Amino acid sequence: MIRNLPRAPRRFPGGARVLVLLGLLFAPAIGSCSNPKRDVNLTVEGYLGAIQQRHHRALAIFWAPYRREVAGLSEAEAAERLESFRQRIETAHAGFEKAKQDGALTPDELGVALFRALGIGKGAYSVPLDAVFEEAGGMSIARARTRVITNLDGINLDGLPTGVRIYLMGFPFGRLERIAVGYEELNEQSLLGSVDIDWTVVKAGPGIASPTGWLIESLAPDPASAVEWVPGRRER
Repeated sequence: MIRNLPRAPRRFPGGARVLVLLGLLFAPAIGSCSNPKRDVNLTVEGYLGAIQQRHHRALAIFWAPYRREVAGLSEAEAAERLESFRQRIETAHAGFEKAKQDGALTPDELGVALFRALGIGKGAYSVPLDAVFEEAGGMSIARARTRVITNLDGINLDGLPTGVRIYLMGFPFGRLERIAVGYEELNEQSLLGSVDIDWTVVKAGPGIASPTGWLIESLAPDPASAVEWVPGRRER
């Protein structure tokens, strides 16, 4: 684990925002009198915050395929499906641990291993780039794009014992670099500066509560957008 990293900028509010969104779950969706692009950005932020906090219930709340799967089920059946979903998340976390040994990341459908490897909430942060809206099959769909900036210039290794190993996303995208503190310098490695993420976000259907009125349908990194980290250069 990387320690002594700076708090993420306000562009990724993390835990506090997640708690606010979850508190709104059974209240009227904020999208009812709102800016759709803002609500889509809040949905993405809430999902990333849930990954950061390892909050499986929050991930389930924002994940559209799961919400459709449990719609109309009894309380007992829904609890069983939630446990199955939690196990999927734990498998994704285990995939990140495996990537540390393999040196290569295999992104999971939920993005758990991906965002852990990118360091979201541990120095890295996400910024919204754009969202395009469309109607298809009777659904409102947003194609959103965000950029994860690894913020490696902000990492402070001085407080870590010599020999401790940290793991950072390498460049080209997909590699996971293991760095021994005190023996290897960050500026001697080929590391990731930023990468863009494409999100499909859908309007919550009738009878499906959402803190923002929207749900995450899918997500995927765009390896072609990856930029190598250059010390001292500010990523945009």
